[in-house]
Amino acid sequence: MNLEAVLGRAPDRKRDEDLLTVGVARTGLARTGTFTTDNALLNRLQRNLEWAEQNNLVQKPTDTPSREKNGWTGDAMASSESESLTWDVNGVFTNWLRQFPDTQISTGQLPMFVPIAKGGYGYDHTPGWNAAWKAVPAWDSAYFVMPRELYTYYGNSSLFAELYDHQDTLLKYYETLFTAENDYEFEASLGAYSGAESPGSNAVISLAFYIHFCDYMDEVGRRLGRTERAAHYAKLARTLRKAFIANYWDASQGHFTQGSISSENALAIAFDLVPGSDLKSDDPRYLAGTKTVEENKKALAKLLADRIVAADQHIQNDMYGSRYEFNILSEYGYTDIALRAVTQTGQPGYVHQIAKGATSLWEQWTDRLSVNHHYRSNVATWFYQGLAGIKPTSTAYESLRIRPYIPSAAVNSQVPKNPEDTDLAPATLDHVSASIDTVRGTVSSEWRRRPDGRIDLAVTIPYNTEAEIWVPTQGKPVSAPRDVAHVRDDASGGAAYEVYRARAGSYRFNA
Repeated sequence: MNLEAVLGRAPDRKRDEDLLTVGVARTGLARTGTFTTDNALLNRLQRNLEWAEQNNLVQKPTDTPSREKNGWTGDAMASSESESLTWDVNGVFTNWLRQFPDTQISTGQLPMFVPIAKGGYGYDHTPGWNAAWKAVPAWDSAYFVMPRELYTYYGNSSLFAELYDHQDTLLKYYETLFTAENDYEFEASLGAYSGAESPGSNAVISLAFYIHFCDYMDEVGRRLGRTERAAHYAKLARTLRKAFIANYWDASQGHFTQGSISSENALAIAFDLVPGSDLKSDDPRYLAGTKTVEENKKALAKLLADRIVAADQHIQNDMYGSRYEFNILSEYGYTDIALRAVTQTGQPGYVHQIAKGATSLWEQWTDRLSVNHHYRSNVATWFYQGLAGIKPTSTAYESLRIRPYIPSAAVNSQVPKNPEDTDLAPATLDHVSASIDTVRGTVSSEWRRRPDGRIDLAVTIPYNTEAEIWVPTQGKPVSAPRDVAHVRDDASGGAAYEVYRARAGSYRFNA
């Protein structure tokens, strides 16, 4: 707002302090998740990302509440999982996704933001900004990823049948773009976005997402009894996986190349695209002369960690890769590196935004574009699922796992006053607490580091749920309550755990 034009004079802060009243408007959705720690900087980041999510949920996921206010589809997908943990977004996301078929045009194409004006933005070959109507798999991802997510977290399967034919129409159009004649390479107008490293060719991320969509259509098609279409997509996914590995796997370097390196390799792990010599020869991921699948996955996870370390502990991944990267880092033993990256000062990073006075999140790591944007809130998924360890292992938390990853590194712990304030009292993270109000009740995980080095872990399991509780041993014996069953000794992320099985109730280990 140009106050000078309204007032007829230059505004004076003290004189005009009562001139405007600012209210917060958002879709009415309940809070379902909480996350807190003994680290003031992490708590401030959690507060900022929650504000960014709330500010951009007004009937639809928007890209900024102060500028475009458009429902960019890819932006929504990048942070949809983290929002599903902190807020009850089942209703608002279901309603928004139901609008997608109405926006598709005669070719089956989906615009990059929904809703969109029919007759504008180049709608169905009319004049306008036609970039909105080009096929962009990274942005179309919301159409496939979010319905499955609503089923995973809420048990909401209503969109599977409602959307299937429309999704099928979109992917039939994809088959005209990704062809054997062009080696299944399609250079979309957008791809890896807002990362610190070069996005490279958009063809890489586009094919990765296309394969992910085919897997969805196979899985959901079989669930719906659409066996013919499911079989079509299962066969197509095999063809596309072979092409992805043939086109982008660099045997000499042992990782995928040509796109955004961090993004494409994170997605390869997440979307089951990693090749291996230990697979059956008819598996599309079989690759003679390479390592096993698990060895290659470990190498790709190390690549992600190494790229962060080489950039002075700064996040490198784009908004899509980051959705998966933090959990991958913890699962492969790099929790300390993930935590350092999240709390590192300077650019690119969350702490730089906070040091510049940000109270939400930004679209870019600089303040060049929107300074109230939500997609980088996807780090909260790692807060809940990695640091606190809460993750469903079947639909709607019918079964779940609590497996916290315990960092050992000293990281920045205080909120900076300005960008020059870089002495932020490094300290180990010694307390994490999180809870989620699931459709079955509240699940919670809280751990503290004891003076003797053991981890005091307190958990709550809701009714009608079976849980595996992974208690970090830290090389020491675990004391457990009597009403849980010891299942096995196990390991994850290079750390040892004692694994217990429990049903509804509250339990405390190493008390």
